[in-house]
Amino acid sequence: ALQDRIKEMETTLATMDSDKLTALETLQGEQLNRETEIKEHYEEQIENLKQVQIAAEREVHDLREKMESLESREQQLVDQMKKKMEEETTALQDRIKEMETTLATMDTDKLTALETLQGEQL
Repeated sequence: ALQDRIKEMETTLATMDSDKLTALETLQGEQLNRETEIKEHYEEQIENLKQVQIAAEREVHDLREKMESLESREQQLVDQMKKKMEEETTALQDRIKEMETTLATMDTDKLTALETLQGEQL
């Protein structure tokens, strides 16, 4: 009877060990599945971030090109304004010289007329 009891307990312990082993294998399988899911999730997130980074780099490149284009256009406008101002300044200087010449001629004419009047008065 004692030997039967020992065998029964050994069988019970072996069954318990087998159940523990099965439970441990199940937990390890679940943990492996979870780790795989987490790894896949992070890999997906990393791929998404890479795509966002690529898009951002393209946008930065496009913005740089636009900025360079705007700077070039700005320089063209500045150059055009400088040229126009130089032309207007030259035109004004020419007009001033023309007026100075006219005034000088008028002064000469006045002086001649004054001299003529003085000569007539004498």
